This record gives sequence, C-alpha cells and structure tokens, in this order.
Amino acid sequence: EGGGGGGNGGGGDGKKKTTEEEDPFSYDFADLMLTFRRPGSVEGKMIDLVADGQSVAVTWENCSTFIRLLRDARLFEFGPQCEAIRRGMEVVVPGDALSLMTHGQLEKSVCGAASVDVDLLEANTTYGGCSESDAHVKLFWKMMRELFDNDERRQFLRFVWGRSRLYPKDSDQWASCKFKIHDFPYRATSPSGEITHLPISHTCFFTLDLPPYKTLETMVAKMRTAITLGRDVDLD
Repeated sequence: EGGGGGGNGGGGDGKKKTTEEEDPFSYDFADLMLTFRRPGSVEGKMIDLVADGQSVAVTWENCSTFIRLLRDARLFEFGPQCEAIRRGMEVVVPGDALSLMTHGQLEKSVCGAASVDVDLLEANTTYGGCSESDAHVKLFWKMMRELFDNDERRQFLRFVWGRSRLYPKDSDQWASCKFKIHDFPYRATSPSGEITHLPISHTCFFTLDLPPYKTLETMVAKMRTAITLGRDVDLD
C-alpha cells in the first residue's frame, strides 16, 4: 500500500498547466499591445520591422526577434543620409585617406580641438591701436588663462568669431585669419573713472574692440556679460 501510494503521488493531480502558468510573461506582453510596426525617429513616420508589421503582435516567443529588428532599424534608419554625407566628404578628401583616421582624429582635423589653447590663440593675435604690452591687454590674457574655464573660452570664441574651436596648430588658415585686438573707439566712464562700455566684437573679421579696463575684476565682469548676452550671433 505504501508503494502504491508513492506511485500515485509521483503521478501528480493530472492537471495540465495553463499558458499563463507555463509562460508567466505571455499575458504581460499581450497587455502591452506591441506590434512589429514602430514609430521612426522622424515624426509621423512608421517602420514595419516585418511585412505588414501592424498585424504581427509581439509575444514572449518572438520578443527577441522584435528587439533585434528594432535595434537594427534604429541603427540603420539614416543609412542613406549618412552615405550621402560620406560621398560629399569624399569629394574633398579621398575615402581611403578617411579610413586612416579615427573619428576623433577626423573631428580634430576638420573642426579643431574642443579645448581652447590660449597660447595658440595669443601666438596668432595681432593688435591695432594697442599692443601686447598695454596693461589692459595683459589683463585680458590673464583672464583668459587663469579665470576663464574652457566653456567660457568657447563662449568667448563664439562671441568674437562665431565659432567655438580654434584651427589646429599647424593649419594654413592661421596665415590669413589672425585674431585681432583693437583699441576701443569710445571712452564713456563712470563717476569713479571706470569705463562702462562692454567689449565689441566683429565676428566676420575675428576682431575684438577691447576697452582699457583698469582692473581684472572689471575686465572679467564686462567680458562675461558680453559673451553671455552676445553669443547667439549666428541665429540672425
């Protein structure tokens, strides 16, 4: 009897498990109402991951396929546009030469370094109506080196030039495009004798009209105001 009882226990209750009990996620997927048609990156555009994707529901059984297809669709969605960009670049630079550089090296060659090299900028600066030995010019370079962080230096370049990166050090562009610091044409002062004007930039000519501020504090305050309020020159 004991042996028979053991046999009956091993056979269980004879009930067949439901789909939900076998695959607890199947019910959750049905609730999500996902299909193999998904929105693209462009507003209003839908992508069929398989033929007639709208009528193919995502289930627990096919979710791995759905994920793979969606990933590939996102990765290659702009393939034609990227190929057009590449063809345009190869008009200027041979494609074989592009393959010799990493993306970082290519970016630096085309756009310049993301960090602003103040020494490089100063070495490629000319002066008009003032000189590098003038007190306010020395204050300017001290501000750029010691009190401006890289973000502020980039903002300064946008203010004075309309771009936020310098040419690479060995670029031929420096021969014809120097940074210019010019004497300020106005002399409005406060009762204390401090100049009240903000610096003036001429972005087409990479030129700064720099007032002869007497203190470093005034130089920094005026320049920060100018580069903050005047950085959107390229929006007009």
